[in-house]
Amino acid sequence: MEDDASMRQAIERILRTAGFQSILFASAEAALESGVAPAADCLVLDIQLPGMSGFELYSQVATVGKQPPAIFITARDEPAVREKAERMGAKSFHPKPFTGRALLDGGAHQHVVDLGALQPGALDRGPDRPGSQRCAGGIVECAPPRL
Repeated sequence: MEDDASMRQAIERILRTAGFQSILFASAEAALESGVAPAADCLVLDIQLPGMSGFELYSQVATVGKQPPAIFITARDEPAVREKAERMGAKSFHPKPFTGRALLDGGAHQHVVDLGALQPGALDRGPDRPGSQRCAGGIVECAPPRL
C-alpha cells in the first residue's frame, strides 16, 4: 500500500525484479474493497496514507481472518511509530528512503518468499495451485511467476 505513485512503481519494480508479480493499491480502502489483503501471505504497507493508515488497515485485516506478516514503510522514522509497528508484529520496518536490497533482505525476501527455500517445481505451480507461494503487500498480491 503506497499512496505516492512513484514510490508505488519503485516497490513494484523491486518485487518484479526479484521475481514477483504484484497488484498495487494507492489506498487502504481500495485494498480492503478488493478482498485480496486478508488472503495474502505478506503485506507491504505505508504507514501514513490519506484516509485509513497502514496500521489501521493491518488491524482491519485481522478482524476479517488471518493476519499476514507485514512490512511497514514510512517517511516518519520516529521512535513511537517504530514501536507501534513492533507492537503490531511487523516483520520489518523501513524508513524512506530505503534501498531495494534493504526491502528484500530486511523483510520481503525473508518473509514474502525466500527464493532459496522454494521447493523443487514450486515455480511451475501457478499462484492458484496448491503449494504455490504468494505474498502480498501494497502491493497486494505477489506470486512467483509461472515458468
